[in-house]
Amino acid sequence: MPSYYVDRRPQANGHHQVHAQGCPYLPLYRLHLGDFVHGAAALREAQRHYAPAAACRHCGGENLR
Repeated sequence: MPSYYVDRRPQANGHHQVHAQGCPYLPLYRLHLGDFVHGAAALREAQRHYAPAAACRHCGGENLR
């Protein structure tokens, strides 16, 4: 079950990106969201902390929708 993280710093568009463990773009300033079977649950958890949140396109963003 992969771990997911959300970037504490927003992107230029204001979104906080959600990354899976091992993503080459995993940020230094991040919040561990937990371990999730489905990435969509990680995205929902991220939105509880930082709205708006969006999936990283580089580490399987399709799996987070």
